Amino acid sequence: MSESQEGVLRPIPVRVAPAWKLAIETADAAWLQVPQSLLADLPPERIGVFVGSSRSAGWISSDSDTPLHQLVMTTGSALVGTLVRRIAARGPHFALSTACTSSASAISLAADLIRAGAIDVALAGGVDFGAHPAVRAVFVANGLCPAEDRETKYGCLPFDRRSTGIQLGNGAGFLVLARAGVVVYPGSSVTLAGWARGTDPADRCGISSPATVLPRVLAAAMQMAKASPDDLLFLHAHGNGNPRSDLAEATTLDAFASTRHSNNKLPILLTKKQTGHCLGATPAMELALDSQLLALGLIPPNTHLAEPLQTQHLELVRSTPQRSSEPCSCLVSFGLWGSCVALVLRRK
Repeated sequence: MSESQEGVLRPIPVRVAPAWKLAIETADAAWLQVPQSLLADLPPERIGVFVGSSRSAGWISSDSDTPLHQLVMTTGSALVGTLVRRIAARGPHFALSTACTSSASAISLAADLIRAGAIDVALAGGVDFGAHPAVRAVFVANGLCPAEDRETKYGCLPFDRRSTGIQLGNGAGFLVLARAGVVVYPGSSVTLAGWARGTDPADRCGISSPATVLPRVLAAAMQMAKASPDDLLFLHAHGNGNPRSDLAEATTLDAFASTRHSNNKLPILLTKKQTGHCLGATPAMELALDSQLLALGLIPPNTHLAEPLQTQHLELVRSTPQRSSEPCSCLVSFGLWGSCVALVLRRK
């Protein structure tokens, strides 16, 4: 049994890029919450590592005086290799980049391999440093981020008509998936019951208008989970504050919610106003949150909406938390150039 499987992880190297340090700390926190009974006598070949990042966040967040020979340690593959060594994994390991869906792609690929019987346990997630000035400058130049003088007026208001664009953030999110129903850790009261991926023939917005692929991906994930729209406690929308993509997404989700037999509107969760858009790390961060909310049967408020987009079947405005007993939640994520992923959780 390795040091990590006994609940002890090696110290993080002193000379490591800030983004990679955050990723390692977050992955460690997730891994150390896995019951040791699950890892006991598990061959290392049955453990995989899957990391998504929309860009080389390690290189972006490195100091300008980082020696050239150390820049090799700022790549995505170097981060995956570091995590592989930390948890003594010898199974499949991948560094994936599918824009803002990167960590969702990593999680769904890990779930594919668990379902196929190739591995039993996977550490999966992602990291990105979107708030770095160099990254933000690119988004501003492409009209995806508001200029500084406009940001103080409205800024990022997902699914609100006043929104002026994306608010970028730094973040990392990791979960551990395990056999026997793709159990999600931290905690073990929910499973990843359904997932699906697709590619929308969109431009840099990431979603066509009208959307063509998101409805199919959403339906496929729900079908795998054996769930209907009536089973959802909430749907965690991508909602990045870009007026064009928000409108296309809201229209698609409104059509999806119209098939509910319940008279109640489908609660929509929007969190990028609070976290910022941490690009490829965001889906893993949001899924970790969703797993805790679903276990509690809790729907958080959306307090930033003063002029919500017009929909018929979506509950967008909530001033206080709500509780309900529906057994599932759904997360949708899409990225520049059309990557689209849906993930459905189910309470055990």
